[in-house]
Amino acid sequence: MALILACSGFLLTGCKDNDSGYTLYRESEVASDKRLHVATFDSFYGADFNEKNCEVTAIMFHEKAKLKFWCEKGPYKP
Repeated sequence: MALILACSGFLLTGCKDNDSGYTLYRESEVASDKRLHVATFDSFYGADFNEKNCEVTAIMFHEKAKLKFWCEKGPYKP
């Protein structure tokens, strides 16, 4: 029984919300009020790493596609 409780506690620690991730979005070519999910940056290196990689990726995409790309803290939100 103790083993089951210990394993349950370990598994539940992985279920907590992780607020270190960033999501990359872009504008829609069809509907100006829509945003499209491009990528999610949620590595174990932490929020600063995820934010920087998201921002660099947004700049690179923007240079090639001429669309607006931006990052938001947290997981994808439709």
